[in-house]
Amino acid sequence: MSICQFVLIFMTGSFIGWIWECCYYAMKFKRWINSGFMFGPVCPIYGIGVATTTALFCGDGRLRPTTTMGLVYLFIFCVIGSAVLEWITSIALEYWFHAVWWDYSDMPLNVDGRICLPASLAFGVAGLFVVKIGGPGLLDWCRGITVNRTELGALICVSVFIADLTLTVTSMSSLLEKISKWKDSFDRKMEQNIMIVKDGPAAVAKAVVKTASGTVVRTMEFPSELYSRLTSGERKHLESIQEIWLPGRKDHNFVFDGTDRKEELRKLSEKKNTEKS
Repeated sequence: MSICQFVLIFMTGSFIGWIWECCYYAMKFKRWINSGFMFGPVCPIYGIGVATTTALFCGDGRLRPTTTMGLVYLFIFCVIGSAVLEWITSIALEYWFHAVWWDYSDMPLNVDGRICLPASLAFGVAGLFVVKIGGPGLLDWCRGITVNRTELGALICVSVFIADLTLTVTSMSSLLEKISKWKDSFDRKMEQNIMIVKDGPAAVAKAVVKTASGTVVRTMEFPSELYSRLTSGERKHLESIQEIWLPGRKDHNFVFDGTDRKEELRKLSEKKNTEKS
């Protein structure tokens, strides 16, 4: 198996795994849930499992089981391999993004909710399917494609995957930063509220009055603030128009500072009359 074929099988396995995850959660929760880690329709953990299993047991046939005992060993290998892969991936995602993408806490024989025996056994059966049917089929499909098309397809897949991964990591980092700021702000406000309650009823009443007065002041200031923002936007708009149509003409200054429009027009008219006289 070539590297390009490995990439194509990895992307195919990731896509099939994404479909399986979405269908499973849709049936479980009766609504659509995109359980993928990335924006695109891929679950890389499935792609790694499918591509690695295909490369080891379906490539040149050296490790392909031919006896019943060989299938038993293969099943055990897939069970242990899937558990290790899930464990490492779970720890990595939680360490980097402080988030949990799956939780087996409600499943029997689970370890910290990261892995559980029923899921590992299911992945062991899936591994047998990949070795006996899925892997050989994917290899035959890849071998039926010309070398140039295989390389082009692998290049496109890698480019899209890296772009998606970069976008996902960037967005998650930004989200975590916002969540951290919100959490710190919430903690500070709650600590202030607790201190006020400890100071007694008088302090609580004073805080309530202060909050209410602040709300009233902000409500009264809203119209002027809104007008200021609108005039600021209009000022920028008029400046851009002046720069386009009247470059360097200071006598046609349409920019105003938020005062009454009639007063601005009156001053402009008086200025023109003075220049004419």
